[in-house]
Order: sequence, then C-alpha cells, then structure tokens
Amino acid sequence: MIESIRGMRGGIAFMACLLFSVVANAQPRAPSNAQLQAAARASFPEFLELLALPNDAIEPADIRHNADWLQRAFERRGFSARQLANDGKPMLFAEYGKPAPGRRTILFYMHFDGQPVLPEQWAQPSPLQAVVKQRDAAGAWMPVPTARLQEAVLDLESSVFARFASDDKGPILMLLAAFDALRAGSTASTRTSAPTITSMACA
Repeated sequence: MIESIRGMRGGIAFMACLLFSVVANAQPRAPSNAQLQAAARASFPEFLELLALPNDAIEPADIRHNADWLQRAFERRGFSARQLANDGKPMLFAEYGKPAPGRRTILFYMHFDGQPVLPEQWAQPSPLQAVVKQRDAAGAWMPVPTARLQEAVLDLESSVFARFASDDKGPILMLLAAFDALRAGSTASTRTSAPTITSMACA
C-alpha cells in the first residue's frame, strides 16, 4: 500500500481542523502550512518505524509488539494509555484530558492489525521496509533517498511504499502528528478548553 506525502500532509491538516472545530470557549488559530509541514516531517521517523513492525492479525506476538509501540507513542504525548486484553491480541485505549461538563469528547477508532503479506509480490527488498519513490519521466515509480522526507519543503509528489502504509498505520500517525501540531501552536487558554480526545486502536 502507498501513502503519498500529499495525502499525509492533507490528512494531518484534516485531523488538526477536526480537533480545532470542537474546541469549546476558545478561538484558536488553525496550524499554518509551515506548522503542518513541520509536523509531517517530525512524524516520518515514527511512521517508518511503525511500518517495520509485522502485524499479522493471527500472530499474537505481532499484535502485542504493535500495541506496546503505540502505547509508548501515545504516552510520550501525555495520553493516558492502557492495553485491553483480547485473547492475547490486545487492543489499546488512549485518552487525553478528562471528561468534564461543557467539554466534548472525540473518539477516534483505528486498527493496527493486518493481513498476511507476500513479499514476492513487492517490487522492493521488503514490504515492511518503507521505500520512498517518485515517478520518473516515463511515469514509472523509482526509489529516491528516504532523506527526502526531511527536506525543508516536502515534495508532495513523493510516496511511501510499504505494507499497511495507508490502511491503517498512516491514519494513526496522522492523528499523532496533528496532535503534535496543535500542541506546538496552542496557548494555555486553548489547552484548558480543548476537548477530551479518546483513541481506540484495535487489533
């Protein structure tokens, strides 16, 4: 599956706008293009690391490793996170902020398990090792250095090729990157009036 840089940045912008749209009793500014680009760049190392984790739905060890990784990622951002037992294939529940009168709660539901992958069907060394590609003059996808993801101005025509890049690990990282962008541009007043954010990541 492919995650385009344009789609990643657009997804971060969408998530950020969605979170901003429900903030009560405050008039925050939407993140600037520069803030969105910075959030996208900062998210790519985590994105590639998460993509490298096998997540076969029938392998309990795979699911536990992904749940552990995601729990650490949410907790680094101040979320309260805990794993929910599921016959050895845990789900993850993460919450930022506490419910209170006058504050809304947003629930994001995502999954991090996947179907088995056939490496021989991929035109790259491993479907779990992300490769950044761009189209050449003939329209064929060609690998480019991963460092392109850290350029000051993101090339929106680049794409990340890896298993589960768009379904569904990409959206999980979009949520985290949007959260980072919002916190980077927030003030004390917007933080105290922000909604409770609940994330349910299911295997």
